[in-house]
Amino acid sequence: GIEDWPDSKAFGTVGWRRNWGEGIQGNELAERIKGSKWKWAGIPGLKFEPNGALKTPWGAGGWGILPGGLDFNDGGFCKLGCAFADFGGALHNVQFGGEMDSFKAMRVGDGVVVEGTKVGSV
Repeated sequence: GIEDWPDSKAFGTVGWRRNWGEGIQGNELAERIKGSKWKWAGIPGLKFEPNGALKTPWGAGGWGILPGGLDFNDGGFCKLGCAFADFGGALHNVQFGGEMDSFKAMRVGDGVVVEGTKVGSV
């Protein structure tokens, strides 16, 4: 590997594709996300498939669970645990609300945050 590449797999706006489904096996957060449907910034059509595939209005993507105990250089955004949702050529770290009815997603690289709301599950 690249010796100085951070564990977050992103450096500035440069990163590589994270493995869809990574970290979901046996993960409590992943179990709560699987099959759920959401609005991304008010736009419906986001679905977390059980196998790590992600359906979005902007095309196919993937999701998984970020490893714990890492500094994602995000000001503590993912300190309590995050999923990732990658689509449209962008990487997003996603923090779900305690009731699992909302999320905040921070785009890797520029830190832009969008909010999402749950609309149902399979």
